[in-house]
Amino acid sequence: MARLLGAAVVILALVLSGCGESTPPSVIQARMDPLIVPSLDVLVRNSPQIYIGTVVTRGGIVNMARDVDDHSKPDNHIFHLGQTYGVAVERYLTERGPEMLYGVQLEGVLSVEDGNVPAELSPSMVAQARAQFSEYTPMRIGQRYLFFTRPIEGFDPSSNLVATAAGHPWRFTLPVDGQAQPDTFWPEARSVIPAMPSADLVRIVEQLIAGDGAESRETPVPVAPTPPSVDPTGSLVDPIIVGSLEQLVDVSPFIFIGTVIAPGEIVNLARDVTNHSQPDSQRFHLGQVYEVSVEGYLKGQGPSVLPVVQMEGRSASGDRPATPPTTQAEIAAMKAQFGAIPLVAGQRYVFFVRPLEDFDAGREYMATSYGHPWWFTLPVDGMAEAGSQYPEAVAAFPPETASAFVTRIQELVENEH
Repeated sequence: MARLLGAAVVILALVLSGCGESTPPSVIQARMDPLIVPSLDVLVRNSPQIYIGTVVTRGGIVNMARDVDDHSKPDNHIFHLGQTYGVAVERYLTERGPEMLYGVQLEGVLSVEDGNVPAELSPSMVAQARAQFSEYTPMRIGQRYLFFTRPIEGFDPSSNLVATAAGHPWRFTLPVDGQAQPDTFWPEARSVIPAMPSADLVRIVEQLIAGDGAESRETPVPVAPTPPSVDPTGSLVDPIIVGSLEQLVDVSPFIFIGTVIAPGEIVNLARDVTNHSQPDSQRFHLGQVYEVSVEGYLKGQGPSVLPVVQMEGRSASGDRPATPPTTQAEIAAMKAQFGAIPLVAGQRYVFFVRPLEDFDAGREYMATSYGHPWWFTLPVDGMAEAGSQYPEAVAAFPPETASAFVTRIQELVENEH
């Protein structure tokens, strides 16, 4: 893809930390103030482009921060790292458009105090910006999605750059025969529009688009989607699968080698959408905590003992409000239905994780950074093997010697800086 100049207006709450004597450009801690769409109806009404497409390339980077007086020019104090993804459009649900679009999303932030933002970021700047800004979910090459977008203001229209039209979620994974699911970092956005069969979601969206005027489309279409299906082992139908070690390293702020000491407490990973510090009363996602003794960090730094959390069960889709398990027998039954592979006490692993926010800060919980696999067995003199209940996740990472696997991780981390 030719180098594209341009981007979009993004609302951010920026928390400056540690600027001091630092040499520009300096990395700043950035936290988005997300706009969450209240319903699928609102998302449809505010999205001029709705289409089905497959991500085929991960393209270049553009500055999404624009000059307030002239949106055709980038801001000269802030670089909002917009990662572009090439999308081959399969079908438009709204008015027809280009066969190829380039979706852009914010994946990092740099601040420059002297007003001299570089036109292009060096690889080390890109890595720093991404490391300080984790509140996004990368798109996956080869994944089919349903997109809700708009052309980005201030750019050459022929560049076909598009971005979120109304807020989060703005895209859904759309497997042909599986479950459509919101593809977003924000838990509250995932809870607004629940998972449903892909065909149901497309049908509902088409009915909303066909509504006669805004007034008729204020009321959601009375279609009862099929409840989310679960396979015989209880595995979710459409898990997020990481396709390469490069991607796994890229999205993981912490990578470390450690040995499981013992299983710990059970926590509810489903959070209240209005107060993330509280568990969701309507859903129970069984998070099994494991105490891990850290041997060494390959990326990031932290304590010598960490509680790692893995989702190993969930309340039934029709169980509202959710009934948490209270006995060991109930916990075991929920785990058996879900089918997750538990971590083993005494086993050495390499973990790819992120901090689990909105829980007890004193515990410093860690969980999967993005998808599966997120841990690998790592015997000292044996083979590193991906661990996951999903066969496609395991198949993406053939076994290799533990030492060679660690060396590859170290090289990829080094190349980020």
